[in-house]
Amino acid sequence: MNSSSISYRSICPVSSSLDIFGDKWTLLVVRDILIFRKSTFKEFASSIEHIATNILSNRLSKLTELNIITKEKSKHNRKVNIYKITPKGLQLLPILLEITLWFYNNENPEDNNREIWNILQTYQKDKDAFIERFIEQYPKDLVAK
Repeated sequence: MNSSSISYRSICPVSSSLDIFGDKWTLLVVRDILIFRKSTFKEFASSIEHIATNILSNRLSKLTELNIITKEKSKHNRKVNIYKITPKGLQLLPILLEITLWFYNNENPEDNNREIWNILQTYQKDKDAFIERFIEQYPKDLVAK
């Protein structure tokens, strides 16, 4: 499912992006890889959103086919797949941050997580520097080559 095998509903970039990310789960899998540094099916399945295993399998396959993540066998247990973000997938970080920022600015979340709010304030001060620093500090063994 590379970009040439996807059937887009229109030529509008927003609509076409939603064909990729417009479901309830795809960006949460990307979030789990980027933010929570999850890398195995079992780790994704344990997310607080309780994604069904068949849907998780589908989203991992979709993201792999789109070259947003990669899948490889664990060096320690050949039965376990390890998922890694690709450089293409890393480009989704600003989208996740902007969605989170929008939510905190507009929906007044009940938990009002100070740690997340502090991160978002740092992000707002210099978005480019924040993203550059995040990518520089992201563990290299979690990024696909």
